[in-house]
Amino acid sequence: MELGYEVLEQPVSRDQLYIADEVFVCGTAAECIGLSEIDFRTIGDGNSGKVTREIQNVYHDAIRGKVKKYESWCDYVG
Repeated sequence: MELGYEVLEQPVSRDQLYIADEVFVCGTAAECIGLSEIDFRTIGDGNSGKVTREIQNVYHDAIRGKVKKYESWCDYVG
């Protein structure tokens, strides 16, 4: 990934989420958002962390056609 993070795709248990420094979700409607709590348990300090914000910024720029590398992902509507 261009931000320098290693990405692993694997199952994650709830207890791993509860003790994570940051948790974020991505989807068409939600785009990319940090979660402040899961099952009424605060994640990290309850705020979006550095990694989440970096990924949000790249994601938002990509879906708005601001990153040439990802322009092919966008369909422009006139």
